[in-house]
Amino acid sequence: RNGELKQAATKFSSALTLFKKAGCAPEVADALAKLAEIANARGDLADAFSTTGDVLTMVRGFGRMGMGMGMSMGWGHAGMAAPAAVSAVNRQREAQALLELGKLALALGNLDTARGRFEEAAAIFNEAKDDHVAKQGLASCAVGLGDLSFKQNDAEDALARYQSALVMFRRSYATRQEADTLAKIGQAQQALHTNFDAGLVAHITALAMFRKTRSESGIAGQLRWVGDYTRAGGAPKEALAIYHVAGSLCRRATDWRLSADVHACIGDVCVTFNNRDGARERYERSLVLYRKGSDTRAVQLCQEKIDELSLY
Repeated sequence: RNGELKQAATKFSSALTLFKKAGCAPEVADALAKLAEIANARGDLADAFSTTGDVLTMVRGFGRMGMGMGMSMGWGHAGMAAPAAVSAVNRQREAQALLELGKLALALGNLDTARGRFEEAAAIFNEAKDDHVAKQGLASCAVGLGDLSFKQNDAEDALARYQSALVMFRRSYATRQEADTLAKIGQAQQALHTNFDAGLVAHITALAMFRKTRSESGIAGQLRWVGDYTRAGGAPKEALAIYHVAGSLCRRATDWRLSADVHACIGDVCVTFNNRDGARERYERSLVLYRKGSDTRAVQLCQEKIDELSLY
């Protein structure tokens, strides 16, 4: 959480080794999931996808292991009802792994895989839809499918899915997820070009909620949007100042994608001021991050901007 990813990876790797020695299979899966999360934060999406696939394989195998296999579950001596409870927990582990695979597949551009994983995860979460964690899982799947629709330029369907997810997050008092979803609602409303004011309200409300939860990446994302809005309003100097604040926050929050986007935005402002060297430097930084995250479309657009600068 402090952005010290190298140290976090070392600690989780040590935990993984110890859990393996102790025969604690579920905890092995949990440690692997954390290592996948770190790989994603580093921008290594391929490794994150592969590791999360290993997690899914593990948790799907738990049901076939029986009560032996050295699985230390921490039930104590009075836990005769544990197998059913463990089964439910493992199903949620499975659903969470599927959800993460869907997000990663979407980031990698594998849209059919993403849709399939989101739908599989939603079906499992729906088995225990009255459970608090399952409710949030269903809402997250709705957001994932909304992201998929948005990527396919269907902002109307995306907006409907985001609004459905927002209701579920509010009912489960998931403030951070509510703020994330509000930000996406703002983007979808702007993309529809039908209610700009509603989109503005959604973004500003999300910014206030991110500040309340002290989410640096959330604040940075909304500041990036405010920078876009300010630049579009003809105030590039003010926009540049906002982008710099957003950039410092998203670096501390280890958000590689947002950091890449902010670098590109600063590059665009540099072009406005005819600062071509500054623009090229920012675009090149952005390009490195986009390539690291395997964002083919963003890489192409960024490379086109660099090539255009080379013509002058």
